[in-house]
Amino acid sequence: MMPTRGFTLIEIVIGIVVLAIALVGLSATLFPQAQRSVDPIYQVRATELGQSLLTEIVSLSFDQRNNQAGGDNRCSDSPPRVCTDPANLGPEGGESREDYNDVDDFNGFSTSGDLLTGATISELYRNFTVSVSVCYTTSVSGTCTNNITNYKKVETQVITPNDLIITFSAYRGNI
Repeated sequence: MMPTRGFTLIEIVIGIVVLAIALVGLSATLFPQAQRSVDPIYQVRATELGQSLLTEIVSLSFDQRNNQAGGDNRCSDSPPRVCTDPANLGPEGGESREDYNDVDDFNGFSTSGDLLTGATISELYRNFTVSVSVCYTTSVSGTCTNNITNYKKVETQVITPNDLIITFSAYRGNI
């Protein structure tokens, strides 16, 4: 009867070294790919969040002094200038988001964490940050100005958990 032969210690060590080299090569190529695979998910969520917030904002009245129930009463950029002064854009009273009733109330709005109500929705946006700026602009595509005009530029910036910054802009007219 022939004796059965196993692996020698040297063969086992060589096998472990070969396996270690293969795992290092595999992990060097796969792990970075796994990290980058989450980027598109964050981009989609940031787009959903930024677009929904921007839509909410531009659906509001142009200014606090506009007739909130509709009608012809609106602020004007010609004298007497009854629109909100550019230096005072922001919430007029309540600091709660539910009290915001015109576009410029969102100027300076910033939040992170649970951005939306509802446990299932807020889980999707954990560690996202949103900030909003509103300013007067001379035209749709103009830059911000310190004068009262018939346009307000609303810019929403969403920062993803991996620090990708996505900016959304819209203009609200008072025409």
